[in-house]
Amino acid sequence: MTKLPGLNTEEDGRGMGASKRMHEYYKGCHIYSGADLNANTDCWVPKADISWHEGGNRHSRLLAGPDDRFHTKAEAESYAIQMARKWVDDRTQGKQP
Repeated sequence: MTKLPGLNTEEDGRGMGASKRMHEYYKGCHIYSGADLNANTDCWVPKADISWHEGGNRHSRLLAGPDDRFHTKAEAESYAIQMARKWVDDRTQGKQP
């Protein structure tokens, strides 16, 4: 596992393929993010798995970004984190279910 400020990477086969994924804890939510290559568009698809506990229950939300925009994995992974943080921000402000 590589530690970066507020962000970690790990090898993991859960959910988004057996590739390096980033994870962080943001405003009470765990965010796992990564990117998968779309063979049809030859672009990387940003993906995020967000989980949190509320009312004694575990909740989760899977997000995927556009499949035709990112030509590098790094760009898609960066977008995945931004996309997940925005979803969490919107949720904490009552804009998401």
